Amino acid sequence: MNDAAVRPRFPWGATVAAAIVFAICCGLGVWQLQRKAEKSRDVARDAAMQHATPAPLPNALAAAASGKDVNFMRVTATCPGLDRAPFAELYAIADGRPGVRLISACRSPAAGYDGVLVDRGFIDGDVKARPVADNASVAPVTIAGVLRAPGKANAFTPKHGPKQPLWFSRDVAGIAGQLGFAKPAPVMLIAQTSSNPGMADLRQVALPTEVESHKGEYAPTWFGLALVLAAFYAAFVTQRLRGKKA
Repeated sequence: MNDAAVRPRFPWGATVAAAIVFAICCGLGVWQLQRKAEKSRDVARDAAMQHATPAPLPNALAAAASGKDVNFMRVTATCPGLDRAPFAELYAIADGRPGVRLISACRSPAAGYDGVLVDRGFIDGDVKARPVADNASVAPVTIAGVLRAPGKANAFTPKHGPKQPLWFSRDVAGIAGQLGFAKPAPVMLIAQTSSNPGMADLRQVALPTEVESHKGEYAPTWFGLALVLAAFYAAFVTQRLRGKKA
């Protein structure tokens, strides 16, 4: 029996699959570049807000109530009895050491809110002492700080409860409920000046900016994968179309 030339068939199925994957890789690369541009704008805006002249807290809360983004806005606030206010403890790490941040209510009504939760500072995990708490204290304490959006918990965040007294995210509603704070503003004030000068172990430690993002650094990877796919596909089709005799 004579060998007969077998006409190779064009690989339509592989072509469609390769085209879909190529489009997905390119789309993800473009999306990464867009996110990088957005984050760069956010970084510039937030840096400008952090170095702006501090605004009075009532003005900032009025802006928040109107829907404006007040994240990273610098403010000054006068909080009755803040140095002796009851507090919740938020797990934190500062300078590589674990500890807690003390969260209290600044009961300074404005713009329909009862006030704002204040991150008063960080206490190292080795320190057992805590500020004295006295609900009757109303002596005014003036602080300066930065407003921050609430932290986001995820599936791996431990749940707060009787067996887990620490908080592991800036859960404004949950912490306010523990402190009996009815209507807090939807942000937290991170104190940059001391809320309790008499306690040296309670120190101001800035939170990570969180606006610094790695978005965009994977764009070359996605585009590279698209090019590799295109090269493999071209080699595959070329070999296929050369044909073989059966």
